[in-house]
Amino acid sequence: MREDPDLSVTELGRRVGLSQSAAARMVDSLAASDLVRRHGTAGRAVPVRLTAHGSDSAGRLLTALGEPLADLLRDLDDADRGMLARPLESLLGKLYARAGGTELVCRLCDRTACTATATCPVGEAARNADAEAEPGR
Repeated sequence: MREDPDLSVTELGRRVGLSQSAAARMVDSLAASDLVRRHGTAGRAVPVRLTAHGSDSAGRLLTALGEPLADLLRDLDDADRGMLARPLESLLGKLYARAGGTELVCRLCDRTACTATATCPVGEAARNADAEAEPGR
């Protein structure tokens, strides 16, 4: 939600693998904790946005998720990290193909960290799949 604000409850549910009713209950729970707010209406779709508290919490979550791996990678020199990059990019591309979309693979992604110094391998796999689906493009 930090990277793609104003998603509808239904779209949030789709991205995390929940039915619309389960997603509505999830949003109700998040709203009760002051993490999200519903904003206006766009027809039947109700956009949902993170509150300041929700954005801070999301940032802490991403840090907590990434820190153990970052600690391990700090122990490697540049050559060793470089050797890991190619197989990991391949694995992420295959994970994208298996999941069938970026939303499920990237839902806990820190997009800025993923794209600041390199091309996101999941995004690259998505672009390649789109190009294969539309050969004249």
